Amino acid sequence: MFLKLVQHKKNEYVLLILFLLFTIVGCAPSFHRYEYISLESIDNINVIKRTKIKLKDLFLNKTIPVQYSLARNLYTLNFEIPSNTYATSLIISIKSNKMGNNFSITDQDFRKNPCASYQKNSVEAKKLEVAWVECRKERRKKEPSIIEFKVFDKVGKLISEEVIPYKIKQNGFYYLIDGI
Repeated sequence: MFLKLVQHKKNEYVLLILFLLFTIVGCAPSFHRYEYISLESIDNINVIKRTKIKLKDLFLNKTIPVQYSLARNLYTLNFEIPSNTYATSLIISIKSNKMGNNFSITDQDFRKNPCASYQKNSVEAKKLEVAWVECRKERRKKEPSIIEFKVFDKVGKLISEEVIPYKIKQNGFYYLIDGI
Protein backbone atom coordinates (compact mmCIF):
# COMPACT_ATOMS: atom_id res chain seq x y z
CA MET A 1 0.00 0.00 0.00
CA PHE A 2 2.79 2.38 0.96
CA LEU A 3 4.62 1.65 -2.33
CA LYS A 4 1.47 2.42 -4.34
CA LEU A 5 1.11 5.75 -2.52
CA VAL A 6 4.76 6.60 -3.17
CA GLN A 7 4.40 5.59 -6.82
CA HIS A 8 1.23 7.71 -7.16
CA LYS A 9 2.97 10.72 -5.56
CA LYS A 10 5.97 10.12 -7.80
CA ASN A 11 3.74 10.39 -10.91
CA GLU A 12 2.29 13.64 -9.58
CA TYR A 13 5.80 15.01 -9.08
CA VAL A 14 6.83 14.01 -12.60
CA LEU A 15 3.77 15.78 -14.03
CA LEU A 16 4.47 18.86 -11.90
CA ILE A 17 8.10 18.92 -13.03
CA LEU A 18 7.07 18.57 -16.69
CA PHE A 19 4.53 21.38 -16.31
CA LEU A 20 7.14 23.66 -14.71
CA LEU A 21 9.70 22.73 -17.35
CA PHE A 22 7.29 23.58 -20.20
CA THR A 23 6.43 26.86 -18.47
CA ILE A 24 10.05 27.84 -17.89
CA VAL A 25 11.30 26.76 -21.32
CA GLY A 26 8.22 28.15 -23.06
CA CYS A 27 7.32 25.09 -25.11
CA ALA A 28 4.21 22.95 -25.16
CA PRO A 29 2.67 20.45 -27.56
CA SER A 30 0.16 21.89 -30.02
CA PHE A 31 -2.39 19.47 -31.54
CA HIS A 32 -3.78 19.86 -35.07
CA ARG A 33 -6.11 17.96 -37.44
CA TYR A 34 -4.36 16.40 -40.45
CA GLU A 35 -6.15 17.66 -43.58
CA TYR A 36 -5.76 16.59 -47.18
CA ILE A 37 -7.13 17.52 -50.60
CA SER A 38 -9.56 14.85 -51.76
CA LEU A 39 -10.56 14.20 -55.38
CA GLU A 40 -12.56 11.15 -54.41
CA SER A 41 -16.03 10.95 -56.02
CA ILE A 42 -15.13 13.57 -58.67
CA ASP A 43 -16.34 12.65 -62.17
CA ASN A 44 -13.77 10.83 -64.36
CA ILE A 45 -11.08 10.86 -61.67
CA ASN A 46 -9.83 7.43 -60.64
CA VAL A 47 -8.21 6.54 -57.34
CA ILE A 48 -4.93 4.80 -58.16
CA LYS A 49 -3.49 4.19 -54.68
CA ARG A 50 -4.68 4.23 -51.08
CA THR A 51 -2.35 4.14 -48.11
CA LYS A 52 -1.96 5.23 -44.52
CA ILE A 53 0.20 8.36 -44.32
CA LYS A 54 3.18 7.71 -42.04
CA LEU A 55 4.45 10.97 -40.60
CA LYS A 56 6.42 11.11 -37.36
CA ASP A 57 3.80 12.63 -35.06
CA LEU A 58 0.61 11.67 -36.94
CA PHE A 59 -1.79 9.42 -35.05
CA LEU A 60 -5.38 8.08 -35.21
CA ASN A 61 -5.26 8.31 -39.00
CA LYS A 62 -6.68 5.80 -41.48
CA THR A 63 -6.03 4.76 -45.05
CA ILE A 64 -6.80 7.52 -47.58
CA PRO A 65 -6.49 7.94 -51.36
CA VAL A 66 -3.05 9.39 -52.14
CA GLN A 67 -2.87 9.05 -55.94
CA TYR A 68 -5.47 9.84 -58.59
CA SER A 69 -5.52 10.04 -62.38
CA LEU A 70 -7.67 11.81 -64.95
CA ALA A 71 -7.36 10.61 -68.56
CA ARG A 72 -8.02 13.05 -71.40
CA ASN A 73 -7.72 12.43 -75.16
CA LEU A 74 -4.16 13.76 -75.51
CA TYR A 75 -2.78 13.53 -71.98
CA THR A 76 -3.26 12.08 -68.52
CA LEU A 77 -3.16 14.15 -65.34
CA ASN A 78 -1.79 12.54 -62.19
CA PHE A 79 -2.49 13.89 -58.72
CA GLU A 80 -0.49 12.90 -55.66
CA ILE A 81 -0.74 13.82 -51.98
CA PRO A 82 2.81 14.29 -50.66
CA SER A 83 3.58 11.83 -47.85
CA ASN A 84 6.42 13.85 -46.31
CA THR A 85 4.58 16.93 -45.04
CA TYR A 86 1.67 18.01 -42.87
CA ALA A 87 0.84 20.73 -45.43
CA THR A 88 -2.47 20.30 -47.22
CA SER A 89 -1.18 20.07 -50.79
CA LEU A 90 -1.46 18.16 -54.02
CA ILE A 91 1.16 17.67 -56.74
CA ILE A 92 -0.23 17.62 -60.28
CA SER A 93 1.79 16.18 -63.14
CA ILE A 94 1.01 15.66 -66.82
CA LYS A 95 1.98 12.84 -69.18
CA SER A 96 1.34 12.61 -72.90
CA ASN A 97 -0.80 9.72 -74.17
CA LYS A 98 1.10 9.67 -77.50
CA MET A 99 4.82 9.52 -78.24
CA GLY A 100 6.37 12.79 -79.36
CA ASN A 101 3.84 15.04 -77.66
CA ASN A 102 5.09 17.22 -74.85
CA PHE A 103 2.75 19.18 -72.58
CA SER A 104 3.16 21.69 -69.78
CA ILE A 105 0.78 23.02 -67.13
CA THR A 106 0.51 26.45 -65.56
CA ASP A 107 -1.81 28.45 -63.36
CA GLN A 108 -0.95 31.63 -65.31
CA ASP A 109 -3.79 34.09 -65.99
CA PHE A 110 -6.32 32.27 -63.83
CA ARG A 111 -8.51 33.85 -61.19
CA LYS A 112 -6.81 32.82 -58.00
CA ASN A 113 -8.76 30.78 -55.49
CA PRO A 114 -8.30 32.66 -52.19
CA CYS A 115 -8.09 29.33 -50.34
CA ALA A 116 -5.36 27.86 -52.59
CA SER A 117 -1.90 28.83 -53.77
CA TYR A 118 0.03 27.49 -56.74
CA GLN A 119 3.72 26.83 -57.07
CA LYS A 120 5.79 25.50 -59.92
CA ASN A 121 7.32 22.24 -58.80
CA SER A 122 9.55 21.49 -61.75
CA VAL A 123 11.84 23.27 -64.19
CA GLU A 124 10.25 21.26 -67.02
CA ALA A 125 6.80 22.76 -66.24
CA LYS A 126 5.26 19.28 -66.12
CA LYS A 127 4.38 19.60 -62.45
CA LEU A 128 2.37 22.07 -60.43
CA GLU A 129 1.91 22.02 -56.68
CA VAL A 130 -1.36 23.25 -55.24
CA ALA A 131 -1.43 24.08 -51.54
CA TRP A 132 -4.63 24.72 -49.67
CA VAL A 133 -4.37 27.78 -47.48
CA GLU A 134 -6.55 28.07 -44.40
CA CYS A 135 -9.13 30.75 -45.03
CA ARG A 136 -12.09 32.06 -43.14
CA LYS A 137 -15.22 29.92 -43.13
CA GLU A 138 -17.31 32.76 -44.57
CA ARG A 139 -15.02 33.02 -47.60
CA ARG A 140 -14.85 29.22 -47.97
CA LYS A 141 -18.64 29.09 -48.27
CA LYS A 142 -18.66 31.78 -51.01
CA GLU A 143 -15.71 30.55 -53.06
CA PRO A 144 -15.86 27.28 -54.99
CA SER A 145 -13.26 24.68 -54.05
CA ILE A 146 -11.60 24.27 -57.43
CA ILE A 147 -8.12 23.85 -58.86
CA GLU A 148 -7.65 25.74 -62.12
CA PHE A 149 -4.78 25.46 -64.59
CA LYS A 150 -3.98 25.52 -68.30
CA VAL A 151 -2.41 22.84 -70.48
CA PHE A 152 -0.06 23.87 -73.32
CA ASP A 153 1.63 21.85 -76.04
CA LYS A 154 5.39 21.96 -76.72
CA VAL A 155 5.14 25.11 -78.89
CA GLY A 156 3.06 26.99 -76.31
CA LYS A 157 -0.36 26.55 -77.90
CA LEU A 158 -3.21 26.35 -75.39
CA ILE A 159 -4.69 22.84 -75.42
CA SER A 160 -7.20 23.08 -72.57
CA GLU A 161 -8.22 24.82 -69.39
CA GLU A 162 -8.79 22.44 -66.50
CA VAL A 163 -11.14 23.13 -63.61
CA ILE A 164 -11.02 20.37 -61.00
CA PRO A 165 -13.31 20.47 -57.94
CA TYR A 166 -11.94 19.20 -54.64
CA LYS A 167 -12.85 18.74 -50.98
CA ILE A 168 -10.79 19.19 -47.85
CA LYS A 169 -11.05 16.15 -45.60
CA GLN A 170 -9.61 15.37 -42.19
CA ASN A 171 -7.79 12.22 -41.14
CA GLY A 172 -6.18 11.94 -37.74
CA PHE A 173 -4.17 14.33 -35.60
CA TYR A 174 -0.57 15.47 -35.30
CA TYR A 175 1.28 17.52 -32.76
CA LEU A 176 4.07 20.04 -32.89
CA ILE A 177 6.07 21.52 -30.05
CA ASP A 178 4.99 25.12 -29.97
CA GLY A 179 6.29 28.14 -28.09
CA ILE A 180 4.05 29.64 -25.45
